[in-house]
Amino acid sequence: MPQTESELFSFLEDAGEHSKIVSGATDLLPRIERRQEEAITLVDISRLASLRYVKNEGGLIRIGALTTLTDLISTPVLGIRYEAIHRLEQVFGSPPIRNLATVGGNLAASSSSEDLIPILLALDAEITLKSATSARVIPLTEFLRGKRQTSRRSNEILAEVRFNDLKPSSWCTFEKVGRRERVIISLVSLACTLTIDLRSGKVGEAKIALNRIRGKIPERAIETEKSIVGTGLDEFQLKKACETLESELALTSDFRASARYRTVVAKNLLRESLLHCKHSAEEER
Repeated sequence: MPQTESELFSFLEDAGEHSKIVSGATDLLPRIERRQEEAITLVDISRLASLRYVKNEGGLIRIGALTTLTDLISTPVLGIRYEAIHRLEQVFGSPPIRNLATVGGNLAASSSSEDLIPILLALDAEITLKSATSARVIPLTEFLRGKRQTSRRSNEILAEVRFNDLKPSSWCTFEKVGRRERVIISLVSLACTLTIDLRSGKVGEAKIALNRIRGKIPERAIETEKSIVGTGLDEFQLKKACETLESELALTSDFRASARYRTVVAKNLLRESLLHCKHSAEEER
């Protein structure tokens, strides 16, 4: 349990390849108990207060990796346009889990069950990876390599998430469907960010991410985004966007749900989210 970043990096330089970094460990410890992970050396970085913050610096939102979900949901830095973040109070775990789970831990888990990843993809977020001697900033899309695989090196920590503050006439929302209303693993989740040109009433920017598109990690629906930009989201255009999303999806069935079910739900969530973001951005303005 390092007390400072220098102590942490010193340990990682020596034994980083044979250890796992944790804070709340709400994801890792249950996996160790189920024998899905090897119980090797755990490096608890929860004492590093320097990695726990939410700031808006000149229009750049910066979030420390040790910021808890409770911190993130309740921060005054993120206003009503960030409905997706505030929705996590209803759909992310339970209060004790939200008090322990961290932003960095949710991203590092790199799986389709992590609710924060689609939201941050829809906000076009970047990740700061920090070592003892340097730091590098990469898109979240490059950080996620595969299920439980990231581009973090053994001597690095995920230090920060950052993204540009939402523009006026923008809105970000998040929807999740599972077998229960709360404390669930999502069968389908979708995050959507829209920016509306109020003079024309058309979509200026669109970013859409789902927990699964082709593999087992969240991804952006790039072709669907392209089909939406410049449209007014009338019935014909909404139908076309849903058809485009269906063509992008390459889902598989498992014991939780069939591929067909997930596809139908994803299309419904897309339609609802697009209309909701459009109306909310117009009303907020």
